[in-house]
Amino acid sequence: MAVDWLDLIQADFVDLQKEFGSKDEILEFLADRFSQSHKLTKCNRDDILRALQGREAQGSTGLGGGIAVPHCGLKKATGFAVAIITLGGGGIDFRAFDSAPCNLIISIVGPEAERNHHVQILASLASGLQKAEEVQVLLGCSDKDQAMGILGSMFSVDFLAARSSPAPSVPVTHSAANQAEGAFDSAVALACGFSRLSIFVQKEKFFARLLEEAVRASDGSVTVVEGHNIAEYLQRMPLYAYFLNDKKMNKFLRCIEAIVPTTELPAVYDTVQRIDKKIGKKPGILLFHQEIQGMLGSLDY
Repeated sequence: MAVDWLDLIQADFVDLQKEFGSKDEILEFLADRFSQSHKLTKCNRDDILRALQGREAQGSTGLGGGIAVPHCGLKKATGFAVAIITLGGGGIDFRAFDSAPCNLIISIVGPEAERNHHVQILASLASGLQKAEEVQVLLGCSDKDQAMGILGSMFSVDFLAARSSPAPSVPVTHSAANQAEGAFDSAVALACGFSRLSIFVQKEKFFARLLEEAVRASDGSVTVVEGHNIAEYLQRMPLYAYFLNDKKMNKFLRCIEAIVPTTELPAVYDTVQRIDKKIGKKPGILLFHQEIQGMLGSLDY
């Protein structure tokens, strides 16, 4: 399920070339900003600040590479809000794993109960942040319209055009799991427009990014199955033991299984090919999908 960045990122919540003395000052500024969001009108500024500070206390939200993503959930939030800050000067320490100071802050606050969507937003964000050239241009930008154009490129959205034209009405299709209790809509359940996505991964270095892409494309129904390469079994058979030396064996194997809207598949295939440019030429990743004829229920993170 695609994340609606047009709804999430508003120009009024994008601040460029700001200067702060510490991480605490940034969190205070974010709390002030979010308290002005119409999606957080039931949350006061102090509640937002405490939630952001509490998340930081659990572990750093510094991603490395000069980027931090402070985020939290609030019981009274009615929707998701995003605030973006670029920092002038040398950046601020967010205790990132690479110890690099952070000069791009993307903060997310949303309903505590909507954990699946929160994770999906984070995964979509991580995908957009892979566009290193756009990130660097954004960091040097001081013009709000230019910044919105760059963000649009990162998340494949035309923010500037959306200002002058209303968003089109998009019909919402619900799976059978979302029908009223006790009801069963066979038309929706049997022609649900979803596919089963399977990604078998032997290349461990790509696993995290592939999992993020599956999460981005799905609506929460994602699981990871740990597997064993067939060589682990064949090497125990005398006929194959000579050829399958365990010193050369790749023992990493994970299968990512996700239920995704069929319309998301082209984007998934494109992203996977960008993650592993050698897919199809060298073994290590296998991606396929199957159209689902019927579906009932869902998974949670």
